[in-house]
Amino acid sequence: DWGGFLIWSLPKMPVSLDGRMNVHGDKRIARAYSTWSGQPGWDSDAELTSARLVIADATWPLTPLLRSDRRFKVVYEDSKAVVFVSSLPRQ
Repeated sequence: DWGGFLIWSLPKMPVSLDGRMNVHGDKRIARAYSTWSGQPGWDSDAELTSARLVIADATWPLTPLLRSDRRFKVVYEDSKAVVFVSSLPRQ
């Protein structure tokens, strides 16, 4: 839900997805929805595993999964969102 805002406000920062459904294609959107829904295989999503920063809606099923994933750590949270950064060394 933050992709469009981030593209506009931080144009040099790569963003995985935004609201432009026609740009990303059905397969990519379905994979993203599956991951954000916490469905089996969420932890092997290539875009998630390569992410350095994840801004997650506090109510989405993926959020508590990321909290317990050693690859990510919480750096900010409020009632609407939780911000995670990768805890893995940069390659």
